[in-house]
Amino acid sequence: MMAPSSEHLLVSHEAYRWFVTIVTGGASSYWLFIDSFRLRKALRADRSKGVVRDQIFGSIVGLTIGAIGVLGAVLSLS
Repeated sequence: MMAPSSEHLLVSHEAYRWFVTIVTGGASSYWLFIDSFRLRKALRADRSKGVVRDQIFGSIVGLTIGAIGVLGAVLSLS
């Protein structure tokens, strides 16, 4: 099976790369915003409860995932 020629592509490789970078960076930024809000909310709650400690841990994991996504989007531009 032959690869499609560039004349049959819907968008250029560069346009597709920008689209994926913007979508990934946007979703990761949104994820960072939401998890930072959830973390602040959980830190104000009673930390002696196991559920609150789980929420704090989950928010930290979410912040890490969001930061990796933003970093990946930024590094893909270089």
